[in-house]
Amino acid sequence: MGHQSDFNTALLGEVFTDMAENFFGARKQLEDMMELFDTYVRGCKENSKDVVVKAGFLNHLLPGKQGAQKFYQTIKADSALILSENEFSENILPESIPFALTAKGEYTHIVLWAYNALERACHRYMNGEYLYEGGKEKVVPHYRLIQQMCEMINERVRHVNANMPPGDVLQCVRKFTQDSEDSGCIAGAEYSDFDCRINEKLCYRPIKFDSLNLIEYPVLPPEREVAPKITSFCKEYYSAHKEEINKRLADLKKKHRE
Repeated sequence: MGHQSDFNTALLGEVFTDMAENFFGARKQLEDMMELFDTYVRGCKENSKDVVVKAGFLNHLLPGKQGAQKFYQTIKADSALILSENEFSENILPESIPFALTAKGEYTHIVLWAYNALERACHRYMNGEYLYEGGKEKVVPHYRLIQQMCEMINERVRHVNANMPPGDVLQCVRKFTQDSEDSGCIAGAEYSDFDCRINEKLCYRPIKFDSLNLIEYPVLPPEREVAPKITSFCKEYYSAHKEEINKRLADLKKKHRE
């Protein structure tokens, strides 16, 4: 009996060890995924600041009532109207003010530069890009990636909650540790009130994507595709707002020299 008891104890230990590794291993893996997800969300929000700054700079070049809205409508990017709400920040200035023989040409060049910078920032925020650091390829946290990660984590949450609830583990422990068959709970049996409370308390909650408060910025057409439209727009817009535009260009040049 002694040997049999030792054998049963060893077997029980292996069962519990395996059970614990599966249960806690699955939860640890999910929690690691959630921690990485939080890091990527913070990175994505940080990248959104680049969009805000560059949109604000372009808007600054388009004075007048609804100037930015008219600009986006001209290039058939109506979904980009959200960008027209951003205000000017001095955190972005071109390395040099583009040279042109006329003020109108100078204005056109700097608007094209500002649009190109904004288009690239929007693309980077929405679709990401790969960077190389220390010889390793690294993906920039971005909106689409966050969407995919959210779906993946929620699928894993459903799997863990459905297949590895704490109540099942407790039932299995009771099954193997209680001597009386009729006093033990077996897997598949109805949960006790205590088990139900444990399941409710320890279950994982799906992530609501909307609660992340990530802005879905538009993916703008590349500059090369809309440059003729922008050039035409700038010529007309400069003529209509010449005084204010010249004032803002002069102010930018002054800031650039400082």
